Amino acid sequence: MTMTGKHSFQPDNRGLSLVELLVVIAIMSVLTGVAGMSIYLAASRNCEKCAKEIDTLLERARMFAMSKDAGSGNYMLHIDLKDGGAYGLNTSHMDVADETKKLQKNVTIEVFETAADGTDSSAGDITSVGIRFDPSTGKVAEVTYDGAASDPEVLKLKCSHDDRTVTVVLVKNTGKHFVSYE
Repeated sequence: MTMTGKHSFQPDNRGLSLVELLVVIAIMSVLTGVAGMSIYLAASRNCEKCAKEIDTLLERARMFAMSKDAGSGNYMLHIDLKDGGAYGLNTSHMDVADETKKLQKNVTIEVFETAADGTDSSAGDITSVGIRFDPSTGKVAEVTYDGAASDPEVLKLKCSHDDRTVTVVLVKNTGKHFVSYE
């Protein structure tokens, strides 16, 4: 039996139609957009993670300073802003290990002070920040920039990545702190 004409077994090699080509291009465009957005969101979460870790370390430093077991321990949150940056809880007390974490990738920290009149100003080009709490009250006992004492009413540590900023706000007179999203 032989087949001729329309019913032959030869493949139809006409290629893709214009509609099929446009559908493939549209699908690839959507997938590329989703992948790009996922990468951006993952990177911007780094500044949120950094701010939350600093906030947690502030609370630990405050709690350690006020604890009965603190003795003569000196607990200080130290933030290093040079060479890629790091932050951690430093202590002279032997029962608590020092904790240091590298700054999240592509995240920068800027330090701002809020004066009594409510105006924010940059702390300038500094390389380190130290924060120590009063053991009897839990208030901020000392803030240092590059080892020199400073006296801000409110200290703001702005963690930024591209257009995303998450701020850790520390109120000196109460020792209270929180994370603010902008």
